[in-house]
Order: sequence, then C-alpha cells, then structure tokens
Amino acid sequence: MNSATPDVICATTFGNLSTGGGLFTIEDGRLENVDRLSSMGLAADGRRVARLLHCAPETGTLGEVLIVDARGVSHYLRLDGLTDAHDVAWDGDEIVVVSPWHNAVRWYGLDGVRRREIRLPGPEESWHLNCVIRRDDRWYATVFGEFDSFRGWSPPANRGRGRLIDIETRAIVLDGLSAPHSPRFADGMWFVCDSGDASVAVFDAETNRAIRRVPCGGWTRGLALSPSFVFVGVSGDRLTTGQRRAEVAVLDRETYAVVERYDLPSREVYDVTLVSPEIARGLRIGFQTNPTRVEEAHRRDLLREIGVAQASTLWPVGEALSEADSRCAISALLPAECVVGELLKIPVSVTNLGRAYFTSAPPFPISVSYRWLDARGHAIVQGRDQRSSLPASIPPNETVAVVCRVAVPRTEGPVTLQITLVQDGVRWFDDLDSDNATSGRVFVRSRR
Repeated sequence: MNSATPDVICATTFGNLSTGGGLFTIEDGRLENVDRLSSMGLAADGRRVARLLHCAPETGTLGEVLIVDARGVSHYLRLDGLTDAHDVAWDGDEIVVVSPWHNAVRWYGLDGVRRREIRLPGPEESWHLNCVIRRDDRWYATVFGEFDSFRGWSPPANRGRGRLIDIETRAIVLDGLSAPHSPRFADGMWFVCDSGDASVAVFDAETNRAIRRVPCGGWTRGLALSPSFVFVGVSGDRLTTGQRRAEVAVLDRETYAVVERYDLPSREVYDVTLVSPEIARGLRIGFQTNPTRVEEAHRRDLLREIGVAQASTLWPVGEALSEADSRCAISALLPAECVVGELLKIPVSVTNLGRAYFTSAPPFPISVSYRWLDARGHAIVQGRDQRSSLPASIPPNETVAVVCRVAVPRTEGPVTLQITLVQDGVRWFDDLDSDNATSGRVFVRSRR
C-alpha cells in the first residue's frame, strides 16, 4: 500500500471445524493473529466493537456476542433462541443481529434481552438475509433473493436474484446480484460484495445502477473503506476459482487495482472492518482484563505444559511443604575417597517429584545437604553441616544441577555419605523416605 491508513484492519474468519477461524489485525502492513475464536460479524461504533462468535446451526440455537472497548471485553452476551447468526451492527446502545435461519433482524440491549424484531415472510432460510447497514435512519439488508422454500436460493437458483432491500418496506434498492453480502455506503455510492460473482460491485446511489465491478478472485464477503483503499475479504472453497484459503485483498480507491493481499490461515473470512489503534489494543486484551487472574492462569498453563495437572502452589514461595510434596530424586557422582577436614564440591542433580516448587527463598528455604554415617548407620557428629542453595527454583517434574558443598568429618576410615534435601525448620527429606537421597561408601584418609 502506498499510503497508510491511520486505522487498524480487522478480519474475522471461521472454518466449520476444518481450518478453524479467529480474529486477525493488519497494522502497518503486519498481519497478527489475535486469537482463534471463529467469528462472524464485527461492528465498530468508534467507542467499542461488537463481535459475533460463530455457532453453526447444526450445533446449537444460540448466539454469542463480545463487546470490546479499549480496555478489553466489557460484555459477554448469550442470545438464546438465535440460530445461525451472521451479522451484527450498532443502533445506539443496542446491537442488531441478523439470522438468515429465522429470516429475521433482531435488536438486543446490552443485557442480552431482545427488544424488537423484523422478520421477512416465507419458510426458514428462504431469503438468506445476511448483512445489514443503516443509512439516513433506514435499515437495509442484503438477501440472496425472495424464495418460497427452505434454502431455495441454493446455486444456481440465486444467480442474479440477489438484492439490497429496505428491511421494513422490502423495497428493492439494488438488484441483479448473486449471493450479495456486506453493503457499505460512501461518497454517494453503494459498495457491495457480489459474492457469487467473486467481485465487488459499485453502484451510483442516485440511479442505483452499477458503475463498476472489481474481480477479486474468490467469494467476496467483508468490506471496509478508507479514503485511499477498499479492504475486501475473499474466502476459499466457495467457487471454482482456485482460491483455497481466505485473504484480505486491498484495492486502490482510485484505480480499483489490487495492491496487496494478506493470507489468512482459515477457509472463510466473514467480516472486515476498521478500528482505532486503541480499540485494536482492547481486542488483543480480550478477556485478559484482570492482571491477577491472567497471571494465575498463565502460571497454571506453564505447570500443565510441564505435566503438573494439580499444582499446590503457582509460583516459588518459601512455605513449609507437606509430606506429599517433599519428594525428590537425587543423583551424584560420589568420590571413592577424601581427606579429613577438606571441603568437597560434588555435582548433584535434583528432580522435584512433588507438586509444589522447590525454592531456597525464606522463610523455609530448601537446600541440598548431607549426612555422614558410621558403619552402624549412626550419624557422625560434627560442626554444622554445609547447606547449598538451589541455583533456581525447581518447578514440579523439573531437574536442576547443583554444586553441593560437603565438609569431610575428622573420622578416618570407611563411612557413608548421604546427600538429600533439607527444608529449614521443617524436615530432612530422607527422614520421610530413603528414596529422597543418594548415598555411597567413601574412605576418609588422614592428611599425609
């Protein structure tokens, strides 16, 4: 793109359990995957965005809408009894939701309560009423046509039968379209995704006649306008054009030439809209509005990734461990002999077999320590044993290397060196279970 838009491009995608969908932003030419929640309509009113989540008609009769402002999600609305919701728009502080299944446009408050409905005549899903726009206090919608049977609009019957209509009077504004979506109005012109024609159609609003058709290479749906560009969603697998994945095509507003394409890792794109950088930040925040909750969830996710399903602590703290959490595996290469009174430095490997972190933080720090035992297994009394701090906190199921400092006793001859963990003021780990230690025979000789 030769000139930048001050706004951020947002695109919603879905994939009907195949590729899946999500929310994507394009800012300064960079594509970012915000999340992987399959979504449909996306409507911005300057202060906030209404985002309609995807729910296929065969899986449930409800709609879900997220209201997002610059600080993240402010409202979650569950709209019961709503099937196959497609589009969403703002009408003051109410949201307008379109259901092709019900041939209906419904208004809801931010409490999720339905305020009113306009329903087109005929059997369910006989018009494929899909996208709405408000202009001069009138509401308009794109339809595949007026048919008298369930999905009677299926191809090829919908060819040239699509319309833009006034939903209250059903007066035809534009016609001759094929499976139209995403009507927009700017500069005295109507812009419509003529999806079945793989194009964007531009109409003069005074005469309602087409003045331009722009081929886009696939099923067009989702349309946003800036002073310099037209941003068009192009889906895959709908037409025999070879288009396999969704994308956002960028058209120059003067020449209508395609100047850029952004590939999306989904099969279908539903909507494209422009939002301010502040609202884009809110979309990225999403439900992560509470730092405490987010940090706790992040730590639990980290623990699950390393195989801890039920952690007793979420982060290293020097609390007294329970007996169940005072479990470890110790390995070390012990010397065959040593000299009376010397200080050994023995490489030790420590694995945390409990559910809590091992940490050398107060008030109850955990250290690597040792005991010298005589031939009868009794402890050899000497000065205070050396305690070696852990170089880092050890999460459950993780292993760290520690250099254990060991003071050799003044007792000469064969003795046993046993290395284990000790938590100050709580317990020696090997008092609970000898498996919490490693030991070996060492010959202590005199100094020559």
